[in-house]
Amino acid sequence: MTKEEFKQQFMLLSAAYPHSEVNHFSTKMYWNMFKEVPVEHFKSALEMAVTESDFFPSVAKLRKYLDKTTGKLSVEEVFSIIEEIKKKCGRGDSWASKEYPKIIGDIISECGHISSIMSMPSDVEYNTILSKYKELSGDGVRNLELGSEKIMLGEKND
Repeated sequence: MTKEEFKQQFMLLSAAYPHSEVNHFSTKMYWNMFKEVPVEHFKSALEMAVTESDFFPSVAKLRKYLDKTTGKLSVEEVFSIIEEIKKKCGRGDSWASKEYPKIIGDIISECGHISSIMSMPSDVEYNTILSKYKELSGDGVRNLELGSEKIMLGEKND
């Protein structure tokens, strides 16, 4: 999204919460966190926030709304689906990756196979799936970007 599109959407969000104080620093923080998001997804997430939240939404809250609008699975949903596949395979049934969201097949493939996941100790399984989820969903990249953006947030030039 362009900076102008962001400013317009953020101004509308601010208008929906007239008692919230939005300053230059917080506006810049939101811009840095969402500038790579297509404007139509950002607009949908803001609409969800305004209809569901009594308070000005945090970056984290907007990310959750954004994930809903883009169809991205939460990490909890990923664990739940993989658990379902493990149970299916434990009963001797087979599973087809085309029956599940792409990220599920990608995570299982990156881990070796469902049998590899099933043979892992639970703590290793959890950490492996979580790291693959972050890697494949872009969540890990987002955290790295936040770290590099901290310097930019303090700048006043736009």
